[in-house]
Amino acid sequence: MEEQKFQKRLLHYDDAGFTRQMNDFQRNCQILNQIAEKYEELFSEKITQKQINQIFERDFDSLLKAAKTSIGKKIKSDLLAEVSLKLFEEKFSVFVVEVSRFLDRFQKTAIQEPYPTQTPLLWFSINPEGKFFIPDETVEKIKERSKNYISTPREQELYGKLEQLAKLNNEIFNSLGKRAKAEIDISGLHRHKIISDLLTSDSEGNAKVDPENNFKFLSE
Repeated sequence: MEEQKFQKRLLHYDDAGFTRQMNDFQRNCQILNQIAEKYEELFSEKITQKQINQIFERDFDSLLKAAKTSIGKKIKSDLLAEVSLKLFEEKFSVFVVEVSRFLDRFQKTAIQEPYPTQTPLLWFSINPEGKFFIPDETVEKIKERSKNYISTPREQELYGKLEQLAKLNNEIFNSLGKRAKAEIDISGLHRHKIISDLLTSDSEGNAKVDPENNFKFLSE
């Protein structure tokens, strides 16, 4: 008989984490639309996925080359074309500087501490009007990565051992004397962290009871 497929189990949903990530996505969506506005101002057309990809790759040379080709086709006079190209190149230089700042701001969202949010460009969508938005599929992805699962039998085994450790930790705290409990509560630290300080390690790194513990105090 084949081993029954393990049914993953949801342990925790980080609602605050979901909200934080959504805020980061919304902030970066605004940055994308600022880039789109700058693009439309200069190129007099709506931005597409191809152009935003080139911008994020900082492939400005390809954008400039395509624009020059377009200007050359529209303006038959060589003199007028030369003047138009010069003016466009000046505006394009300003565009590159401004857009580069937006790109830097976009990337900072992904590296902020202590909770970095990865906001892949492909997780945003663009509508026919050239406006970026966060699609429902992305919202679901963000929800999913805000969840913590037990996904394998090995993970379940480890979780079970940690549950036993938590139970033992509570038993140890309950067996302490009133003075020791009071000291722990006054410290404001988590009980499990303080109780873990009652252990030390041997030369091989194995945990053992710290022989220097004041057991008289702990039991009073």
